[in-house]
Amino acid sequence: MSYIYVLNHSDDPKTSIALYKKSDEVSDINVHAWMMAYIPIGAAARLNIRPSYGIFISYYSPGGNILYESEVIPITDGEGVFRVVRSAQEINLLLTDTFSSGNDVLVEVDKKVERLIHINITRNKQVYFSFPLSPGGLRQFVLQDDLFISKVRPEIEEGSVFTAREMLLSPDVIQSGKTAILRGTANLGYDFVIRNTAWSDFINL
Repeated sequence: MSYIYVLNHSDDPKTSIALYKKSDEVSDINVHAWMMAYIPIGAAARLNIRPSYGIFISYYSPGGNILYESEVIPITDGEGVFRVVRSAQEINLLLTDTFSSGNDVLVEVDKKVERLIHINITRNKQVYFSFPLSPGGLRQFVLQDDLFISKVRPEIEEGSVFTAREMLLSPDVIQSGKTAILRGTANLGYDFVIRNTAWSDFINL
């Protein structure tokens, strides 16, 4: 399992910490809080962040209504090569046997599809990355393990969508095995310190 650790060394009696993932192509933060942590003063939490990725396709009418959504295909080990193909009137997403490595994901839309297709990537059953591909289009990307952690408003719940306005701290990047320490006071403000070791490996903080 992959874990991160969060310690509350602030005067905040009950932190509201959101963990989320966003693509570099998302300019504004408008993401799913796919994991939450509520941690009392002096307490620590170990969070299992082993990701579960998937991919599905969708397409829309000229008016913007969803005409079709495929089943989600798991992205095993964070890699895979996928093709969008057309057979008669059906458009399908297929996992191919083509080799992929290094957490690369490759998606290709066959020219016979003849319509714009939206490729949707899920993480822990939440959509966090979506992009359009035209017939004949090819897209390659890498699924990173970087997460964003932020102190957010208490009303944010796991699975809800939140925006930058609902964050009480600027986001910090955290990865598996690292520890986020919340410091500060209500008067002076709060911040995170990201330690590159796991909390269980600490002797003194």
